[in-house]
Amino acid sequence: PGRELISECVRYTVAAMSTGTLERHPVFRKILREKIDGLRAQGSTIAQISIACGTNVQRMHDWLSGRCEPRLANLSRLADGLSTTTDILLGRGES
Repeated sequence: PGRELISECVRYTVAAMSTGTLERHPVFRKILREKIDGLRAQGSTIAQISIACGTNVQRMHDWLSGRCEPRLANLSRLADGLSTTTDILLGRGES
């Protein structure tokens, strides 16, 4: 499973970088938005969520809007900060 995940993440990152959008994984932004909305409903701010995910507010907004996509290392930190897995963020598991 570890190699498959890494392979999928690499394919995702390469595909996203080549297209400039997250069109290859449209589910990513939907799941990211759901996770963030859930945390905000519990009282967290976007700044607190961004810090927990190892990024800044602007980068988080960029990911949410599709202006850019997380690299593999960032995807892993993002999943950790949102208390989920990269599989779920990529739409490969149950959220």
